[in-house]
Amino acid sequence: MTILLKIFYILFFGCSDFILYSILHKTGKVTRPLLLYYSILFAVIVILHSGLFKIYSLMPAEKFFPAIAMLLYIAIIYFLAKRSLKRLYNPRNRVNDSIKDFFAKNWAFVCFKLFPIIFFIVQCGIVVKY
Repeated sequence: MTILLKIFYILFFGCSDFILYSILHKTGKVTRPLLLYYSILFAVIVILHSGLFKIYSLMPAEKFFPAIAMLLYIAIIYFLAKRSLKRLYNPRNRVNDSIKDFFAKNWAFVCFKLFPIIFFIVQCGIVVKY
């Protein structure tokens, strides 16, 4: 695979991670037209990698789809972490407030910031290794 194609895949996964992060955290940086255009581009790229067309310069499906599945992992971790934080701040939870805040801040950092960054690094590693 050429360097230009590797750069395209890294930018593609980076944009996918950014758009997913913006949608989940409701930052307002992703507008509806941008989301529509990127959804169409995402669908076209997934269809091209599904094996319907024989394009030899593309990343093989057994490398591409696990990298795409990491987007799903990010969304699952987000919703599970949000649920666990909601349970932590339940009024029936009688843990000391300072301990609760300390745990919630660290847990939110790990789940909402660190995991998406780690998954992006893994996606880049998959692209560079191929």
